[in-house]
Amino acid sequence: MINHLQFEVFLKVYEIGSFTKAAEKLNMTQSAVSHSIAALEKNLGIRLFERVNRTVKITQAGISILPHVREIFNQEAIIKQKARELVDLEFGLIKIGCFPSFIAKLLPGLIKKYNEMFPKIEFHVFEGDYNDIIEWVKEGSVDLGISINSSELIFEPLIHDSMLVVMSESHPLRDSPVVTIKDIATEPYINVKGYEELLNEILRNTEIKLNVKYSFHNTYSIISAVEAGLGVSLLPELALPKHNAKICSKPLYPTFTRTIGSVIRSMETLTPASRSFINFLSEQLIS
Repeated sequence: MINHLQFEVFLKVYEIGSFTKAAEKLNMTQSAVSHSIAALEKNLGIRLFERVNRTVKITQAGISILPHVREIFNQEAIIKQKARELVDLEFGLIKIGCFPSFIAKLLPGLIKKYNEMFPKIEFHVFEGDYNDIIEWVKEGSVDLGISINSSELIFEPLIHDSMLVVMSESHPLRDSPVVTIKDIATEPYINVKGYEELLNEILRNTEIKLNVKYSFHNTYSIISAVEAGLGVSLLPELALPKHNAKICSKPLYPTFTRTIGSVIRSMETLTPASRSFINFLSEQLIS
């Protein structure tokens, strides 16, 4: 018979990638962990893990049931929080996946303001790019994500963020009121890893191919390269540093904005705390 502990062991082995370390985390013996996985595999009739070079790798069958196993624990959390709500307790944990510039500019202030109303709500924030966030939401690793739109998830727009052309202070285009893609087509271009989808949308319906010379993931690395005059880049306004940098930013023409919002699997799978925070984000950011 399948039991709750077997699913808990399954998730921990998957997350850590080791029977021994999972046993330590769960305060179990390694043999107990191995027995639990073996019993679950027998009950399900599928193999969940394979041992590869002293590591444990989840099978495709294991991957297919992973979101459903996570859902068991999500539903358990919902039941517990609903029970607490019945006695007017506002406890809860909200797990958020978010990209760096939103974390740097907006999220801390929003969490602080929310905690002033609900001080017993805890937050776990996971930083990643758009693809990371979408995957985290889909597999249930986080309750909600802050990202751009995804056709695979429920998306609620929150803010619009204009794309800007970023260049050094001494760049010949620094005095231009606006800059077009054609203006920078032959310039050395500093690519932003993770923004490929946005860049493809900007270049759609044009025959322009940017002259990519560098490719960075970290915004600060991009800003430093721009300051040094290594090239130009396209960055959302939200991604620009708070403090003065030796750069010049100009509006892109035609105007292009990225729409940022919350992404979830469904309202039904959200804990009460997560649902409350999504409503709070809408109240604070949509004007």
